Amino acid sequence: MMLDQFLSWVFSSWIVIPILVAFLMGLSEFGWRVGLARTKAKPGKTRESGSVPTAVLTLLGLLLGFSFAMAVSRHDTRSELVVQEANSINDTVLRARLLPEPQAANVIRLLREFLALRIEAQS
Repeated sequence: MMLDQFLSWVFSSWIVIPILVAFLMGLSEFGWRVGLARTKAKPGKTRESGSVPTAVLTLLGLLLGFSFAMAVSRHDTRSELVVQEANSINDTVLRARLLPEPQAANVIRLLREFLALRIEAQS
């Protein structure tokens, strides 16, 4: 259980994003310095400036695509869980109506209170 908590902390989006930005900026700086050293070593060659921005923008597009794919997956899972919970509450109400009258009214009243609290907790 401890490993699960540690991994969920490490991979939370608020921790990963700054680390990823710092890592990409460091790689960009490293690439810029290597390119500067190569152009100083071979001054006669023409500079190719189109491939680096294209590669960086491609990686940014992949990063955004994966981020949106993960967000859509989490949204779908959350929606499915909400529907399952609503169906469970509905089934409980239907089964409570099968109880004898004093208990049925009490259970339905408690379920309405629970539902109000549950909706309040979601907001």
